[in-house]
Formats: sequence, structure tokens, C-alpha cells
Amino acid sequence: MESLVKEASKELESRLSIDTVASDTISTFNTETQACINRVNETSELTTKIQTETELINQMLSSLKEKHQELESTFKNIDQLEILVNKVKDTYNAVAENVDYIEKAVSASTRQGKRSDIPVQPYFPPPRPVEIYNSCVKA
Repeated sequence: MESLVKEASKELESRLSIDTVASDTISTFNTETQACINRVNETSELTTKIQTETELINQMLSSLKEKHQELESTFKNIDQLEILVNKVKDTYNAVAENVDYIEKAVSASTRQGKRSDIPVQPYFPPPRPVEIYNSCVKA
């Protein structure tokens, strides 16, 4: 009987050992643990990549801000040049108008109904005032 008990006890020991009973649970635990470790590693890699890209984006933003300031300065210069061009254009138009006025007056004073041998002094009217842009004075 004692041998029977010993045999039964050995059989129960082999069937109910911690390794046998928990092997499926331990295997599942190890599989899940490895999956979690893989996800943590992937997340770490993505975080590092995001940090690197964020640094690059910040550098690009800084460069864009500098270029924006340069463009603003250039646009201000263009606006000032446009004002200057408009003033020069207005001055040119006023001078051209004066030249036309004087040419018409001189032409009218030298034309006479009869031709005579007496020299005629042509009439030169004074030109109209024109404000000429002075580039030495800042507006």
C-alpha cells in the first residue's frame, strides 16, 4: 500500500507541479510582456523621431521669421520707391505740361497774319511753378 501511495504521490506531483500547471500562464505572460516591451521600444523610437523633427521645424521657423523680417524691410523699400516714382512722374508731367504751354505761346506769338520783314520778338510766358522732388531731403 505504501508503494501505491508513493506512486500516486509521484504521479500527482508530476501533474500538479508549478511548472506544469503554470506553464501556459507563464508562456502567455512572457508573450504579453514581450509585446509590451516591443511597443515601449517603438514608442521610444517614435518619440525620438518626433523630437528630432520638432528641432528641425523650430530651426525652419526661425529661418522663416528672419526671411519674413527681410521681406518686410524690402516691401517698405519698395513702397518708398513707389512714392518716389510717383513724385518723379508727377514732376515730369507738370514740366511736360509747362513745355507744351510755352511752345503753344511761342508758336502763337511768332505766327502772324501777314509776313513782314520786320523781326518779331517772340513772347515767352513765364512757366507755371513746378515742385521738383529733391532727393537729398527725406520725406
